[in-house]
Amino acid sequence: MTQPQIKALLASNTLTMRVAEELVAAGVYTSLQTARKEVAGYRKLSGMIEGHHVSDDGRQMETDIGKGTAKEVFTVDNPPTCLEDALTQSRADLDVWELDKWVWNHWAGRYQVKLWFKQREQAAEDVFAGLMDAYRLSAQRTPRPAAQGSGVGVVALADFHFGMDYKGDYKNDPFNVDTLTDTVRRVADRVNVMGYEEVHVCLLGDFIESFSGTNHVDTWKHLSEYGWEAVRGVTELIRTELIGRIRNVKAVYLVAGNHDRTSMKKDLDPDGQAAKMVADLLDMTVAVPVHFDYKLLNPIIDGVQYILTHGDKGLSSRDMLALTLEYGSQHLYNVLLQGHNHSRKTVKGYRHAIQENTTCLEESNVRKITVPPLVTGGAYSASLGRHSTAGLTIIRRSGRGIDHLDAAA
Repeated sequence: MTQPQIKALLASNTLTMRVAEELVAAGVYTSLQTARKEVAGYRKLSGMIEGHHVSDDGRQMETDIGKGTAKEVFTVDNPPTCLEDALTQSRADLDVWELDKWVWNHWAGRYQVKLWFKQREQAAEDVFAGLMDAYRLSAQRTPRPAAQGSGVGVVALADFHFGMDYKGDYKNDPFNVDTLTDTVRRVADRVNVMGYEEVHVCLLGDFIESFSGTNHVDTWKHLSEYGWEAVRGVTELIRTELIGRIRNVKAVYLVAGNHDRTSMKKDLDPDGQAAKMVADLLDMTVAVPVHFDYKLLNPIIDGVQYILTHGDKGLSSRDMLALTLEYGSQHLYNVLLQGHNHSRKTVKGYRHAIQENTTCLEESNVRKITVPPLVTGGAYSASLGRHSTAGLTIIRRSGRGIDHLDAAA
């Protein structure tokens, strides 16, 4: 169900129960009872109360959601002298309704005021704010699993591509939500085997395959979920199967990828709003700090400076020493982590040649690591000849540098 479809459904004159049923069928909610409660509450908060209502003092309010119109009738002791006077005495939510016309007349010794309204156009952000609030209320807050352990581990994951439904080819196995879920569970189990006292989870973007279904011309052919369902689905996956399974998670860090835009073209949403929604939903529903930036994060973890990017933006193509000089620390060991390539290959450019190393590049105080993807292949990556096994990166401080494990998932 796309954003316009959700908006039209919420604003329609359809019975609340029927709206709830459609949202459950579309995967926006899993419980009909929860959906019905949240739809009713959202409509009430938005001033979209259907039918004809009379308050205890005789004030009347008629609302036609299908047409987006409303009429308010009330009586006062003195006639309103101007429009502002009439609106001051109105109980309509003027953030939702705008005045279309009004009159007053003398009626039974008092003055009757009639106001006709049109519903204001709701911004897409308002629609998603309502859905996100509903998700927050319906999702049980995930506690942080705890256990005895030692040391601090940094776990980096990239390229979830939730919602892709790829049947496979001569080189790639099928990839879908179920295979991704199994992979994430194995990741959590692998991290728990390490027995860390403190775990920092770094998520490097491309959380969904597509929001609009049109990242590429034929993206829609290989999707099982997109739009709000994809955002909600990958959030649930991270919340329950990753943060809810890994023991001793201390913090979560997210950056946006090129697939996390909500628009067809990148220049219409360069900030990866789908990734921001995932971060906001996690922040609402997990018991650990959640940090997000669409472009870059540079936290210091256990005395090591990390620079986290997805790898698609211009800054990732810069020389790693220049990037470290701008965003890193000259007094600490620096680790640059990025995904995006669906490969463990890291490329270093020179004036006359290109040197290719696998897994990482290193200088005296900086290491650049390309994190393996969780996605194992798709139609577009296959057309580019990109193939990889799923994996994760685990890092632990060691002496003046780090121990770096590139693990299969």
